[in-house]
Amino acid sequence: MSIFLFITGVLCTFGGLWFTARTLQSLISARVALITIAVLFFGTNLFQLTISQDHPVHSFLFGLFAFFLWLNLQWSQSPKWKFLLLMILSLGLIGFLHPIALIVAVIPVLWGVHDPTSSREKWTRVLSARWQYLAFLAFMSLFIILCCYPWFTRAGHELYFDPGSLDNYIPVAPYLRVFLLSFKKGWFVYSPLMIFAIAGFYFLADRNRPVFFALFFSFLSYLFIAASWPAWWYGDSFGQRSMIEAYAILALPLGYLIGWLTEKRLAIKIPAFLIIGLLILLNLFQTWQYQRSIIHPSRMTSHYYAAVFGQLKVPGLAGRYLEPLPMAINDIFPGEASMALKQKISYDFETPIEYYESFRDTTHARNGRFGIRMEEGLRYSPGIRLKFKELTQKDKLFIRVRGYIYFTHPKYSAKVSLVATCYHKENTYKYRAIHCETSDAEPDRWNRITLDYETPPIIDTEDEVLIFFWYRGDREVFLDDLEISIYEPKE
Repeated sequence: MSIFLFITGVLCTFGGLWFTARTLQSLISARVALITIAVLFFGTNLFQLTISQDHPVHSFLFGLFAFFLWLNLQWSQSPKWKFLLLMILSLGLIGFLHPIALIVAVIPVLWGVHDPTSSREKWTRVLSARWQYLAFLAFMSLFIILCCYPWFTRAGHELYFDPGSLDNYIPVAPYLRVFLLSFKKGWFVYSPLMIFAIAGFYFLADRNRPVFFALFFSFLSYLFIAASWPAWWYGDSFGQRSMIEAYAILALPLGYLIGWLTEKRLAIKIPAFLIIGLLILLNLFQTWQYQRSIIHPSRMTSHYYAAVFGQLKVPGLAGRYLEPLPMAINDIFPGEASMALKQKISYDFETPIEYYESFRDTTHARNGRFGIRMEEGLRYSPGIRLKFKELTQKDKLFIRVRGYIYFTHPKYSAKVSLVATCYHKENTYKYRAIHCETSDAEPDRWNRITLDYETPPIIDTEDEVLIFFWYRGDREVFLDDLEISIYEPKE
């Protein structure tokens, strides 16, 4: 990243905090404003984004959101053209960076509306400043048309709408639960302090109802839109980076909650601020973990989170709990012209296995009498450990793994992966996996899953290759006949 983008991102963050403080000072008090922006900055993933600037667009958007909210407050108190023009400019920049974020444009429209009487008063204000509102409406209409125009056109053709372009978008927030609570990237998991901000909407409604509906509606709309994309984790980041710009909105309900706490007796105030302080410390420590690659930016699971929680380095076996890497990185078998079959290993689960005996099942078996039943009580199948020095004297191997799975429910719920990885002193390297739900497997039949794995440059000949099935779902899946073919280069 260029130093210019880094400095600009940092300036936008602190500019956003400054405008947020100005807004809070106008609505509540200077003391509450100072406490709120400190809690917001040090207690959420805004801190990590600021010090790293690995996604500077969110710093830009946070600053623009905060500036827009401050301008809206000024315009509502004194409807001058200078405030309106600056609002239009900031909205234009917001729309340019992230068109969906234009949902904040509803804030000036709903600001001050909370009952029939206030609606009539709002209408009176609209009529008295009708040219400004018409200018605002004209800009929004023009910008929406410009943003949507590429969606409805094809080069060299007349206006055309291709509904296929929206195939990956589901506008009903189907991923809201994982968006908020998943250990992969759950917003409340990695920025739990924002639960206080959500609770603050109650105090905002109680103490400043005229602004409650505008802020609550815009925030809820933004949240539902953000939780509607299939790639709801938004790539590599610490927590939900897609929510950072919305912190400018959430600062207000958070401020009203903090203002309420400051008025309470010590028996309420001390425990509440102690919890807030602990959550800030948790955020700072997890930021430190993230910066040192202890917390993974995209492959977190509940088991891995538990393994690294409070740790100063990744425990030896923790890497096996990370999410599998995408299927697209499956190695390509070079062919038998250049590879010689060294050994074959079969595992049919017919022999009793300590610990796994209760999961050997006769309900579905491909060959013989027994298969293995994978369920929530068995996340990892019996694994096969192969010590590299016992397999070959050459510097690499190619391993083809085949296993068979059987399930009776829809494929998308058959969440089981065939995994191969190398271990050096119980640390994972070159982790590969094939996911059943992304294969051509079908229910009510035995499906063969194949994983091709080329060993990486081996660190030590004592290193091992580990092969196993990883069950990630909540509906049972049956396994049988694990077959491993080991090839070494002919030359």
